[in-house]
Amino acid sequence: MKALPKRTVALAGMCALAFSGALLAGCSSSNTDQQILDKLNQVETELDELKENQSGSTDASGAADSASGTAADQNASSANGASQGTAASSADMEAAIADFETRAAEAVSTADAVAVPQNSNDRVQAYFDAKAPLETLEHESDSLEDQAEALYRQGAIDQTTFWQYDQRISAAEDSLDNAADRLEQRMGVDD
Repeated sequence: MKALPKRTVALAGMCALAFSGALLAGCSSSNTDQQILDKLNQVETELDELKENQSGSTDASGAADSASGTAADQNASSANGASQGTAASSADMEAAIADFETRAAEAVSTADAVAVPQNSNDRVQAYFDAKAPLETLEHESDSLEDQAEALYRQGAIDQTTFWQYDQRISAAEDSLDNAADRLEQRMGVDD
């Protein structure tokens, strides 16, 4: 199972603190049901505000990613849009994965075609230069997996579709890992 993004962990921690603090404050001042309900309503309101702030941060980072020009990032931020229907989210995710698979195949081909410099210092630099796009795509695959899981949890896609997406992303990830291993071997770099 993948680790949750730091923002999600931080949000969950803040929610837990807010909830427990509200309950303790409500219980210490008086045990009346109305005061407890008022505190719970306040916590719910704070949680909604935190969720909105979290969504705003995601949208802002999605806009920054879109500015970088990657089609998968654009499709991924579209897949996260709450206003889109199930079909649109699934179609956007399908397009994002297809784009990712294409770019991963291109990166693998490029890494496999990199010439091995004769000078050992140049070889190390060439290795890191050629490996950087592979690593970038591997990080992107984590994001795509998270988005597919979110669609499944929202009920936008069924379990079969989720597993199909996950298998396609994993296959592309494996090809990136294998390309990095081949590159490391060809360059004689022990990374």
